[in-house]
Amino acid sequence: MNQEKPLIYNLRLDLAFAGSKLLPWPYNGPIAIEEMGITGKKEYFLIDNWCYTGSIVIDGFDNKKEELNTSVVFDFDIYKIIRQFIKNPTNRKKIHTLADTEFSTLYT
Repeated sequence: MNQEKPLIYNLRLDLAFAGSKLLPWPYNGPIAIEEMGITGKKEYFLIDNWCYTGSIVIDGFDNKKEELNTSVVFDFDIYKIIRQFIKNPTNRKKIHTLADTEFSTLYT
């Protein structure tokens, strides 16, 4: 239609999608996000490259229950939740980096 110069149109398009660009994964490997309940129950949410890969629950008696995803799929909504959580400085002490060997043993 040539109602707008291509350069202006492309800049507007870039601006419109600027907020939805994916950031690079800020860790060298997978992480576990720790949440603790008042009863002593701990839950670890396992995240790798912006993808939720499962959770591990340890109750007050050290019983462990694992729910691990065998097929991990990227989800943009989960990405936004994780990005906001990681960005908050008060959450940093809840984030534990996992060595590759430590992470792979969770799946065996």
